Amino acid sequence: MKRVLGMLLVLVAIMSVSVFAETVTYTPEDDGTYNVSYTEGTASNYYALLVVEGVYAEDETPVISEDTVLYIDQGTANSNGDVSFNGWIPKNEEPATVYLGGAGASPILLGYLGENTFFVSGTVSTDSGTTYEATVTLTNGEDEFTVTSANGAYSIEVPEGTYTFKVNVKNHLSYTDNDFAVNADVSGKDVAIIGGDTSADDKIDFDDIAIIVNNYNASFDDADVTGDGTVDFDDLSSVVNNYNAVAVVD
Repeated sequence: MKRVLGMLLVLVAIMSVSVFAETVTYTPEDDGTYNVSYTEGTASNYYALLVVEGVYAEDETPVISEDTVLYIDQGTANSNGDVSFNGWIPKNEEPATVYLGGAGASPILLGYLGENTFFVSGTVSTDSGTTYEATVTLTNGEDEFTVTSANGAYSIEVPEGTYTFKVNVKNHLSYTDNDFAVNADVSGKDVAIIGGDTSADDKIDFDDIAIIVNNYNASFDDADVTGDGTVDFDDLSSVVNNYNAVAVVD
């Protein structure tokens, strides 16, 4: 027990810099027990399995207390680096997040209990040829899941539910879908957004033209719609061509 508690403390101490693997949804066996395996360990190393109540997003630190820990155990990796935790039952049937901690390793998010998770994927395109990252965020009032994409293609894994789906690109109008249901994998959630919102107020108007003009020929990120390093005619064209446009909200 002391070794388990010690590994738990190590896991908590470095949770903020966790390394995340591809997550899965664990379902109970016919007798209500769960089995969890990890195949990328180091032979003879100790590993601790920690199941915490609640569904936590990537890089989100879980609340760990006597009330929220639904199961904890330790195991030793075999000669192949495999470690398994079989036939265990969580303290209750609330949705939960499963972590693995180990000596010399950051905690790994293995998956979830009690909720199905699905992938949402697609592309973000702009009318400005921008080189800025696109940020895709899904929120449901309790949890927030975010991914950034440098080339427009994105993929994000979220538990089943209904979300606010939002896309942001610097100096562009945002896109929001306020009632986005996820109950299966969703591919082809493609979004086209409009450039020219240098004032970041979700509308393109005289304020945006003024920002472009006042920084013309300068290197100023907050006016560089195309993201090419210089505020120039291409940036002004984006604003003029999209004048009076507003953010899209579905």
